[in-house]
Amino acid sequence: MILRSALSSAFLLTLLGTASVRADPPPAQPPEDPRRAEFRSLYGQSPLESWHARAVQAINVNDPSALPLLYEVLQEPNGYVRAAAARQLATASAPEARAALREAARNHPEPLVREGVVMTLALAAEPGEEDRATVRQAAARDADWRVRRTAAWGLSLARVPASVDALLEAWLAEEGREGGAQARVQALLVESLRTLCGEDRGATRREWSAWWEGHRAQFQVPQEPGPGPMRRLKVDGVWIDVETPTLRRDPPRPIVYVIPEYGLNASLYRPGLAALAGEADLVYFDLPRVSDFERLDEAREIQFGHPVYPTAALSRALEAFRREQGHGPVVVLAHGVSACVASEFARANPGAVRGLILVSAISGGDAYLRTLLALRTSERLTVEQREHLARRVLRAGEPPLPVTDPEAELRAYFSIYFHDQGDLELAWRCGPCLRNLGQVQFPPFDFKRGAVPDMPVLLAVGAHGVLGTPSDNRKIERAFGRRARIARFERSGRAPFLEEPGAFREAVTGFLRGLE
Repeated sequence: MILRSALSSAFLLTLLGTASVRADPPPAQPPEDPRRAEFRSLYGQSPLESWHARAVQAINVNDPSALPLLYEVLQEPNGYVRAAAARQLATASAPEARAALREAARNHPEPLVREGVVMTLALAAEPGEEDRATVRQAAARDADWRVRRTAAWGLSLARVPASVDALLEAWLAEEGREGGAQARVQALLVESLRTLCGEDRGATRREWSAWWEGHRAQFQVPQEPGPGPMRRLKVDGVWIDVETPTLRRDPPRPIVYVIPEYGLNASLYRPGLAALAGEADLVYFDLPRVSDFERLDEAREIQFGHPVYPTAALSRALEAFRREQGHGPVVVLAHGVSACVASEFARANPGAVRGLILVSAISGGDAYLRTLLALRTSERLTVEQREHLARRVLRAGEPPLPVTDPEAELRAYFSIYFHDQGDLELAWRCGPCLRNLGQVQFPPFDFKRGAVPDMPVLLAVGAHGVLGTPSDNRKIERAFGRRARIARFERSGRAPFLEEPGAFREAVTGFLRGLE
């Protein structure tokens, strides 16, 4: 009865109103951490990605209490800034900070934070066994597919046999899951195994497991050769940056000149092409700037407000370099619009080139511009590619946004080279490989009869490449005719040498052997 009376009284008070009853004031909020306020002030002083990255680099990551600031940055939509946070976290050396990172990788409620910290542990200069174990655990057990995928990629960086065990365990766990993301994780698990083992043992886990069971005891993970020094040479009036290996003379092997896409440098290509070192001697070039051509008469032609790239002058310089080095006929591997350089080199120097490998070829600057116009009004970009682009450069039906950060624009275009790469991996790759060479116009292929060199050609095409229209691809295929062989990569955009390095290596190896 007493309880009922008390409840009734409370109910009546509610009905009659409690305006006369003063509610307790809300508890006072604790003052903001001065360190957090200082970081936010510095971070917000500029919209530039590079400025945000510098603000991130100012944080003392050996202080565990400062780590939550970077955990917040790991949830930013900009992959480049997130990767800057992951790189900064990777420099932590204090045991307390490393322990806090491992705890966050396992138990932080936000998947983006777990993904970033897993990448951090994989990128550490000297990861401890506990760090590696945390990455292995994430690859097999994390509930979010993005974390598992990043962990699988991270395991390919830890070049120890235990990483192969972990990848096979993660593959087994993935087979028990459902959904489209499962296939995306599994694809990267297979590529990581190929990278670590230098082998391709099939597309099923059973094939890989059977092979590994018989080889684990005596197996050593092959170490990738480090890059040689890039030398700057003046050849026929052109300054060229080139890395020349020691050529194997007995028995001689094919010599492959690797010419990057305009705006990229050789560092992008080495990881995917390293496995070819057993089949050929690779000579890496960086495309010269227009200002590297001393005789600028050929570089003064202007189209669409930009100088025309002097491919004929570069072709002469490449031939002069080949003769100076004593190289016999070479194979040229060119990416994107650099296919124009390779084709001109082969056409102008009969007998100097044995074959061409053209990766995601574009027939010139006009075709490139038509592609960009088509992208603004089409649905050819995947959801991930639209996310990477972040609407900073291309908006449907609108011209490109004003450029406030040229490096950010380069990173945005770089992101759509790939079909299925995570934000963090993209940012990690693009950091050292982008070159702001200035805007130029590449002269188009000359498709007239007799202008295209008559030689074996491998056309490597990613099924999901969005730069280079299908009609342009067909035009290139028809131009090279019956001697052209098409290699189509079903899980790649414009960089199959990175997205499907195993399949790319097989296609190139088969092509080179066919030249013998």
